Amino acid sequence: MAFVAFFVFWGCFAWALQVSPDEVIEETARFSKLSRQTLELLYQEAPKLFVNLERLTLATKMVQGIARAQDRRVLEDLVEESLDTLRYFVLPRNLNLFLTAFQVYTKSLEAIRDYVFIPKFDETIYQRYRAMRLGDLKYGDTSEESKTTAFEVATTAPGSGYYVVRDRMYRELLKKKGYNPDLVERKLEKHLRAQIDTFWMDYLELRLQQELLRENEGAIVEELWQNADRDLRRLEEEARRLAAGTGEDTSNPVIREFRKLFPHWVDTIDDRHFGEDYYRGEVLENAREVSPGMFRIHYRTFSRETGELVAEHNEVYPFEGIKALLEQVKRDLGQ
Repeated sequence: MAFVAFFVFWGCFAWALQVSPDEVIEETARFSKLSRQTLELLYQEAPKLFVNLERLTLATKMVQGIARAQDRRVLEDLVEESLDTLRYFVLPRNLNLFLTAFQVYTKSLEAIRDYVFIPKFDETIYQRYRAMRLGDLKYGDTSEESKTTAFEVATTAPGSGYYVVRDRMYRELLKKKGYNPDLVERKLEKHLRAQIDTFWMDYLELRLQQELLRENEGAIVEELWQNADRDLRRLEEEARRLAAGTGEDTSNPVIREFRKLFPHWVDTIDDRHFGEDYYRGEVLENAREVSPGMFRIHYRTFSRETGELVAEHNEVYPFEGIKALLEQVKRDLGQ
């Protein structure tokens, strides 16, 4: 049996995970109907709308880190760091299963980690355990009985060598606790051996759940972002409000009228030119005053069939330019 001893460094890892505005915008763009440019503008204009999305982006980063962690101590620190953030959300099933397995493993680890040297576990035993558990999980069986049965089958298979290692750990446990092997009662011996079995079973289950987390990372992140449905709707509403110009107070009737008509003009460009609805328009900045008397017009059109960008217009106009554009918009719209 290929049990190879290894030492684990139990030093402290200072996790200080944070997310930048760029990361928040990038992640939000993946799950929103809004473009990155629109989100950047919204982040500047209404940062309070992104509070929950910032937290969700951090949660995404944490889940990805947990799924990909190779070092067990790093995994432990990262999970502990993430719990305060994850508590705000309804969690995907796979993530809940992992966190449950982690809590159980941590408890069983604490029972023996200060007393015995923990060897590396034989890979063939794990693969047997994994195969048994995957068969049960396919039918939604997450019971303790399923774990116990899988562990017994995996460790009692011919040539596993598990009990040789367990006996070695048991003797070390007695020595560290100061027990005389010749005086240990049967009840205590059974309890200590069961502690070792429980630790290894929980270790195998945690490894399995982390692997499933890694294998399903994309789907888990998508499900996690379902928590953002209300936040994304609020962003879309704010984008429409800004595009219509209602986010800015101006007493100039020309600017007000332009902002009111311009989104409809952009969305009907193809109707005027082709007589059919080929394109989808998106207004990013609707006569936004960037400096006194200067207004930015920024819009794009996309193919409705492929979603590809067809054209983009981004210019700054003086007030007279907006006034001339308004006349063109009104003519095109038949007003």
